[in-house]
Amino acid sequence: MDHTTRALIDEVRKTWPGFASDAAGAEGDLAVRDCAARLAADPGGEHAYLWVYGLAELAEYLTGPAGAGPEAERCAVDALVAAHRELSSRECAHGKHPYERDLEEMYDDEIWYGLPDPELLGNGLADDEEWTKEAAKELYLCPVNVAGYARITADIISPGSVPITDPDEGTGIAEILRSGLQDSIRYLDATLNDYPVGDPVGDLLGAALVPDHLTKGVRAGYLVTLHACSWYAVSGRIQDRSVLDEMTEGLETVRKTVPDVPCTHRAEEHPRLDGSADRMAREGIYLRSPGGRAALQEEHADGYGPSLEAWTCPAFLRGLADETLATLAEGPGEPPG
Repeated sequence: MDHTTRALIDEVRKTWPGFASDAAGAEGDLAVRDCAARLAADPGGEHAYLWVYGLAELAEYLTGPAGAGPEAERCAVDALVAAHRELSSRECAHGKHPYERDLEEMYDDEIWYGLPDPELLGNGLADDEEWTKEAAKELYLCPVNVAGYARITADIISPGSVPITDPDEGTGIAEILRSGLQDSIRYLDATLNDYPVGDPVGDLLGAALVPDHLTKGVRAGYLVTLHACSWYAVSGRIQDRSVLDEMTEGLETVRKTVPDVPCTHRAEEHPRLDGSADRMAREGIYLRSPGGRAALQEEHADGYGPSLEAWTCPAFLRGLADETLATLAEGPGEPPG
């Protein structure tokens, strides 16, 4: 490792050990702003990977229950977007990168673990006994890979913060959708169209399971998906009251995490949920992962349809949760036919 990199890592670890993934309050905000400032100062530089991976580690703090302050969040997103802009167009001969593999595993929970240790990345060795990642260090240091992590981390913190204006802008992430995500769409689609592939009770209970990390996108996707399923739950097709109880409990839990802040949108900017339930469920599932959200962005790249900012609007989500809870309170209806 060169002396400059070693000095930078030593300095950072004194300020926020372990990249402060468990930091809280003002201390966490200082760590975020310090890391973001270093990245913003040279977003395309040789040490950009240190600060991109640092902010990726800090994503759990930035999206946690306490949450970072708006200024720290803005600084982090701005720096990550700048890094993506600077690095994504670099020449690269690699067929696939580590960020793509990680993205394939992101469904329901966007907080990743096991990111590379910057000290091992920068030690100049091809192999290391402590290096357990399958990908070579060269791939983690590749500017295109760093750009991928920067783009995904920015989107986790603030969905839609990297606009897709051409096919290359999204770094291809709209094409990377984990098979489990596609399976969930297929099963819910079949159930909500009254031709279930499996057990509808299992489908609804799976949708009601509260994710471990309620990032902005995951929280929005959860509430939209349960809203889509609520009519089916009270249609009489489900007579097991415990299913409605699980859905109600999950909704109440997630509803409490939605910030009570003023809405900045016009009413017509919020998503219209008067279409088919299966489409709404698909949109809800897409909202829960960076790849799915990128797919939604591409669908509405022509300017029509709601933005991701509108999908994740707290005021919209509070109203949606309340409406869904009111529907579930009706209880099981009479069995059809």
